[in-house]
Amino acid sequence: MKKIAKLAGATMAVQLFTVATQLLMDIIVARNLGPEKLGMLVLGLSIAGLLSVFLLFGSGEIAMRMYGDDAYDNSAVLSGAWKILLRGVGVMFALGGLACAIIGTDAHETAIVVMALFVLLVNGFSSTLGHAIVALDRSKEDLVGCAISRVVMLALASIAAWNGSVIGVLLAYMAGALSHAFLRVRLVDNELFRVRWNPDQEVFERIWSEGKHIGIGSIFGTISNRADTLVISALMTPLVTGLYGAAYRFVTGAQVFSQASSFALYPFLTRGTQQERGSAKKIYVALAIAGAIFWCGVAFFAEILINLVYGAQFVAAAPILRVLLFAVGVQWLAAYVTRWMIAMGRQSILPYAQAVGCAVNLISLAVLIPGMAGVGAAWATLLADAAVVIILGLVLLFSVQASRSQNEAATCPDL
Repeated sequence: MKKIAKLAGATMAVQLFTVATQLLMDIIVARNLGPEKLGMLVLGLSIAGLLSVFLLFGSGEIAMRMYGDDAYDNSAVLSGAWKILLRGVGVMFALGGLACAIIGTDAHETAIVVMALFVLLVNGFSSTLGHAIVALDRSKEDLVGCAISRVVMLALASIAAWNGSVIGVLLAYMAGALSHAFLRVRLVDNELFRVRWNPDQEVFERIWSEGKHIGIGSIFGTISNRADTLVISALMTPLVTGLYGAAYRFVTGAQVFSQASSFALYPFLTRGTQQERGSAKKIYVALAIAGAIFWCGVAFFAEILINLVYGAQFVAAAPILRVLLFAVGVQWLAAYVTRWMIAMGRQSILPYAQAVGCAVNLISLAVLIPGMAGVGAAWATLLADAAVVIILGLVLLFSVQASRSQNEAATCPDL
C-alpha cells in the first residue's frame, strides 16, 4: 500500500494543484466579469467541453495499459493517440460551428467558442503526453510543469478579467495550456522515450477498437453533463446562465478531484501481483465511499459557499448549488466504478449506461427547466447521474461475483 500511495500520490498532487489554481482563477474571473459576462464565457467553455470527447475518444486509458508493455513501442502508442486526436480535431470544429449556428451566437460569442475550442485542442495534445507520464510513474516530475503553467494562466487570466475581457481570459487559458504542453514534451523526451511520429497500424487499431466503447459512452456522458448549460442558454437570459455556470464550477472542480484520484490509482488495478491489485482495490473502495459521503455533506452548506467564494451578487445560485453538490457525490461514485470496469475489460457496457443517463437528463431538462430554471437543470443532472451509477454498479457487482466464482473454480477444479 505504501508503494501504491507514493506513486499515486504524485499523480494526485498534480491534479489537486490544478484544481486549487483553477478554483482560485474561477473566483477571480467570476468576481471581475460579473454574472452576464461570465455567462458568455461559460457558454464557450460548455460547447468546448461538450465536444471534448471527440478529441481522444477513449484512447487515454487504453494507451496507459500499453505503455511499458514490451510488445509495443512507446512512441508508437503515443503516435496512435495522436492519430485519434487528429481525427477528433476536424469533428470537434465542425460540430462547434454547427452548435453556434443552432444556438444563434453573435460574432463575439462565436469568437469565444472558437477560442475555447483551440484551448481544448492544446489541452488534448498535452493529455496524450500526460497519459504516458502517469503510466510510466513520472507524475512527480510533471508537478513542476503544472505549477509553471498554472501560474502563467492565473496571472494572465486575472489581468484579463480585471479588464473585463472574456477573450483575454481565454487567451490566458491558451498560454497556460501551451506552456504545460511544451514542458510535458520535454519531460517525456528527456526522461521516458523519444517524442516522435512513429505510426504503427496494429497499435492504432488496438487503441481504437478498445477505446471506442469508452469514447461512445463518453459522448452520452458529456452530452448529459453539458446539455444543461446549452438548454439554459437557449431558454433563459445570460444572467441565469451565469448563475448556473457559477454553481456548476464547483461541480467541475469536484469532478477533477474524482478523476484525479481514480486516474492515479487506475494503473494499479491493471498491473502488479494479485496482492498489489487487492491493495489498490481496497484503497479504491475506501476513497469512492468517503468522497461520495463528503460531497453530499457539503451540500448542506451551499449558501455559505456561494457567499464565501463569489459574493452576494451570486447568492441566487445557492439553491442550484445545493442540488448539484448531491449530484457530485453520485458522480464521484460513477468515476470510480467506470475506471474499475475499464480495468476489468468491461468497457463495452459504458455506452449503454451513459445513453440511459443522457436520455434521463434530456427528458428531465425539457420538463423541469421551463418551471424551475437553474434548479430544474440541477435536478436533471442528479437524476441522470443516479441512473448511470445504478446501472454500472449492478453490472460491476455481477462482474466481480462472476470473477470470484471463476477464481474459486480454478483453485478447486474438482468442484
